[in-house]
Amino acid sequence: MAIIEVNLPSGCTFDPETLNALSNVTHFRRQELKHQNKKLDIYFDFIPKEPETCIYVEAMR
Repeated sequence: MAIIEVNLPSGCTFDPETLNALSNVTHFRRQELKHQNKKLDIYFDFIPKEPETCIYVEAMR
C-alpha cells in the first residue's frame, strides 16, 4: 500500500468534485480527510513506476 498526504494552509478547503474524481485514478483504494478537513490521505494499492501516476486535487479559499 502507498499513501500520499496533502496538507492545506488555513483558509483553504478541498474541492469535493476533485476528491470524487480520485476514484478514477489507477490503483486508488480510498481517501481520508483529517484535522478539520485540512489534511487528505490518499491510499493506493501500489504506485507503479510505469506509467506515471498523477493525481489532481483542487483547493478553494
